[in-house]
Amino acid sequence: MQLNSAFIARLFSITTALFAIGLGWLFVLGHTAFAAFFYNPHLTHRFVENVLKLPYKAYLQSAEIYSALQFFIATWGWGLIAVGVALFWYKKLPTKILYGFLVFIATTSFFYALCNYMENAWRFGQLIEHSLQIGTALFFLFFIKNNSLIKNTAGRDQLKIDRQKSLSTWTCQEERQSSKSHKPAFLRKAGRSWFRLLRNSLKGQSNKSITTNLHVGIKLAIALTFIGHGLFAIGYYPVPGYFIDMIIKVFHIGEDAARNLLKIVGWLDIVFAIVLLFFRGKYLKIALGYIILWGFLTALARIVANIYLGLGWESILPWVPAFLIRIPHFMIPIILYLSITPRPINQQSLYR
Repeated sequence: MQLNSAFIARLFSITTALFAIGLGWLFVLGHTAFAAFFYNPHLTHRFVENVLKLPYKAYLQSAEIYSALQFFIATWGWGLIAVGVALFWYKKLPTKILYGFLVFIATTSFFYALCNYMENAWRFGQLIEHSLQIGTALFFLFFIKNNSLIKNTAGRDQLKIDRQKSLSTWTCQEERQSSKSHKPAFLRKAGRSWFRLLRNSLKGQSNKSITTNLHVGIKLAIALTFIGHGLFAIGYYPVPGYFIDMIIKVFHIGEDAARNLLKIVGWLDIVFAIVLLFFRGKYLKIALGYIILWGFLTALARIVANIYLGLGWESILPWVPAFLIRIPHFMIPIILYLSITPRPINQQSLYR
């Protein structure tokens, strides 16, 4: 199998597109926590009374304002769906429009995560659990921006050499460094990489630095997502009822057994997230194997746990968007796994 930048970009585009469609679908259905923002008196009280010139109590009780907010959120959702569909043909989009679409998806997913964070009593685990969803569009933006910068290098021969070096760095960097010790300095590098992902995507930087930051950013997002999930599963935060319900429905076990299984899986999530951050070589691949498998199963469980044969598709469709927004939980780890596995290089243009 030949791995090239066009193939990686295609995986990023499919992942981002399906995530945007799923998130937009949730918006259209009204399954969001936006009320935690729009009806939060600490955030909206002054705006309502000073700008809208309404008593805050009237704002809270107004059916017209509620309907207008629902219409706004649904329109926002249809916009996300349209953007997601357009990303399947990202090569045909003008560069600035493509970048704008990805920033739109990233900022929307951050706002969605922030509202869930607020609704769930400001539990930090709830926020970091959205790290992969927030990062997906940024990773895609970062990757194609890097390749676009390479594509603009002066001279055909230099262009070919730079592309080859960039791809070699992307696909083999982790394997070449597997024999080196992993020092605690990783944490400082990881903390800076999220900021660099957006900053460096908007201006030029060396190929080696860009690919290193992207690898670190992806690892950090995966680890935070699974640590956040694990904190709820082990009971550090109150275990969500739907976690237990899904385990009971899928495995046909009792509540006590479901809680015990959740604790085991939660600790595995945290352990493999730590392995992902601090280990290389075969241990890194084992961690990614678990994360890919469990990320897929937890996403699919949203559908499987809610299949009722008597209702047919009507029981499944409401849960499809819940599956779609979790596609990054296993697709981004797959992209990372492919990138650390040495393969023959066949560079192609992203915009061919």
